[in-house]
Amino acid sequence: MSELDALLIHGSKAFSKNELSRRAEKHGFTQPQILELFAWDYEVACQLQRLSENLVLKGGAAAQLYLPTEVQRGSVDIDLTTNLGCAEVEQLMAKLSKRFEKFKPYFQFRRYKPKAPKINVPMNTYEVMLPSVFQESCSIKLDVLTSKLSLPKAELAGIETFALNVSSVKALSLGALIGDKILTLAKETIGIESEENYPKQIYDVEMLTFKSGKLTEKEIRNAAETIEKIVAEEAKFRNIEATPQKVLEDVEKTMMQYSQVDTTTAKPSTKRSINNFQQFYVNKKERQTKLYEWSCRALRIKFLATLMKSNMTGEIKAEKAFQIIQKSQETSSRIKEAGKLNTQKIRTQLLTHAQTRIPHYKELRGKPAERVLWQVLTPNNIDEIAEIIQNSLQV
Repeated sequence: MSELDALLIHGSKAFSKNELSRRAEKHGFTQPQILELFAWDYEVACQLQRLSENLVLKGGAAAQLYLPTEVQRGSVDIDLTTNLGCAEVEQLMAKLSKRFEKFKPYFQFRRYKPKAPKINVPMNTYEVMLPSVFQESCSIKLDVLTSKLSLPKAELAGIETFALNVSSVKALSLGALIGDKILTLAKETIGIESEENYPKQIYDVEMLTFKSGKLTEKEIRNAAETIEKIVAEEAKFRNIEATPQKVLEDVEKTMMQYSQVDTTTAKPSTKRSINNFQQFYVNKKERQTKLYEWSCRALRIKFLATLMKSNMTGEIKAEKAFQIIQKSQETSSRIKEAGKLNTQKIRTQLLTHAQTRIPHYKELRGKPAERVLWQVLTPNNIDEIAEIIQNSLQV
C-alpha cells in the first residue's frame, strides 16, 4: 500500500484511470474527467468531516447522494456549512494540508478570492489542486459558509454514486436541500444572478422533489423550515426586507419566465446554458433531454413553489402537500399513456382550463400534452385536471 493510498478514505483505486474509465462507460459519461472531479469532491469533504463534525455538506454534491445513479449529475465544487468561525475553518484547512504535506503541491488548501464575492456573507472560499490521471492536474473550489442556522441534517453511509461509493458523510437532509436550492431560483430577491448556473439548480430541485423516490411529509416540513430560516438570514446579509412568501413568489415568476425556453422568444443564452450543462454534467440519456422538457422542469418547480407557499401560510398541511405532489406525478405519468388522438383531445381540454393567461398560447397547441399539463396545472385545480385525463383515457 502506498503512502497516499493509506491516507485516502476511499483508497487510490477509486481514482485510478481504469476505475474511473470503467464507471464513465457504465454510467454513460463521455468525459471521465467529470467523474474524477466528482470523486475528489467526496474524498475532500469526507477528509474535512473527519477533522470536524461541525462541517455539513450541501449543494450539488449533497443533492446527488439522495438520487438514483441514473439521474445523478456531476459537480466540480464543494459547498459546506458550519457554525465554526472563519479562523477555525482556516485552521482545519491548514491541518488537512499538513497531513498531505509530502504530496505538495497537491492537497494544499489556499484561500481563493471569487470574482464576484457575496457582500456581507461570512464565506471562506478555498482552492485545492489534486492529482489527475486524465490531465496534468485538476482543482476544485470549496465554499465554506459560517452560519448559526440549525438546519435538518442526515448521516449517510455506503452511498453509491456514479463516480465512487461514498463511505460516510454528513449532509443536509433531502428536505433541507430542496428548501435551500429552490431559493437559488428567486432571481430578484435572494437567488443567484448568473443564468449560466440555473440549469444545475433546476435539475437538482426537480430530481430531489419528483425523481428521488424519497420525499416524505417530514421532508416537506424540513423544506419549509429551511426556507423560513434561510430567507431570514439572507435578508439580513443583503440588508433587504424579504418574507418566505415574497421569495417564493419570486421563484414562481422566475420559473414562469424560464419555462418559455421552448418558445420562439427564448433567449439564446438560456438555451446555451442548458446545452453546456447537458454536455458536461449529465449522462448520455439525460443529454437527450429536449427543451420542452426543461420547460416542464421549470413549471414543476413553479408548482412546487406555489405548494410550499400554501404550506407555509397554513393553507395546506405537509401531509396534503405530499399527496398533491404524488398526484401530480401520477397525473403526469398517465398523460404519457395517451395515443395520438387522445393527446390532441387532452391538449385542447387542458388549454381551456388554464386559470391565467398562457404565454405563447398558439405555440402550445403543437406541444406535447405533458408540456401543456404543467403549464396549466396548479395545486388548486389538480383534481379537476386529473379527472379530465382519466376520462379521456377511458374513451
